[in-house]
Amino acid sequence: MRTNNGKIGLLIFLLFLQLIINCGCQRHSGKKITDKELSVIESSCPKQMYPVNLYYLDGNCSFCLAKAKDFDDRNASNGVGSVIVFATSNPTMTKLYIQEIALRSCVMLDSSNTFVKSFTLNSRYEISAKGEVLSESADK
Repeated sequence: MRTNNGKIGLLIFLLFLQLIINCGCQRHSGKKITDKELSVIESSCPKQMYPVNLYYLDGNCSFCLAKAKDFDDRNASNGVGSVIVFATSNPTMTKLYIQEIALRSCVMLDSSNTFVKSFTLNSRYEISAKGEVLSESADK
């Protein structure tokens, strides 16, 4: 009986180890933003360090501003480069909202839908200097 328990324990340990190895090595999602999008980020946020955390959200949503502030606070406290891109049809109003919450991240307004093909609203991305999407997650 003990022999089987030892084998089962070893099997569980090996499966767990394999899971850790696979998760750790698959950091790159295979997705890449366009050169134009990367160029827009670099010209709007020239002092940004890479990899950069990018949050793409609805600039017409006042509730989303609290999420942007939370994202900004977390990245600033971790010393991580961050960019917040607000997709908006009303840049004037979005600018007023942004001024009220005093973000430290580089802020961009996307009123011409530059990023709509690569990014999903209310999602966060980690992007390399080559434009590779290293990770992504959507708000819940």
